[in-house]
Amino acid sequence: MKLKKIIMVVCCVIIASMGIALTGCGNSSDKDAGNSSGMNVESSTETNAESSTDTNVESSTETNDENRYLGTWAATVMESDEGDVYDVEESIGAYEFTFNADNTFSGSINGDVSDGTWELTEDGVKIMEPNGVSAEFTYKDGELLWKIDMADVKVTCHFVKKQ
Repeated sequence: MKLKKIIMVVCCVIIASMGIALTGCGNSSDKDAGNSSGMNVESSTETNAESSTDTNVESSTETNDENRYLGTWAATVMESDEGDVYDVEESIGAYEFTFNADNTFSGSINGDVSDGTWELTEDGVKIMEPNGVSAEFTYKDGELLWKIDMADVKVTCHFVKKQ
């Protein structure tokens, strides 16, 4: 009975949180239209002036890291801290994210689609909705991991890149 209750709570929280995350409040602003990377052009120029060799190495690494995330990622399983594993599609339905080269993304849960922007973090990627809702994913062993902390249960949702 406890397992059923945990599954129900996890499903409800994930559906509610993704409903919030995937509900946009309109189109994203065009303030960065000329600069889709989100970088401040001035600071980028200053960095290049300070050390062109270091910047070239960083740019190359950043491009490789960024390319790792491009494409569509599908949620496969949810794993509780207690070690219980649940199939995402059976629990909440089809759940995917597509990361584009222009740092935009689209997300879908059972056909409900939303979009926003994404950026690299130290350990993975962060997605941001136009309404300010965000989530961080950690990259590990070819998967994106999204840790969800609830009052009684902690869950990790695993995403794998679709081929």
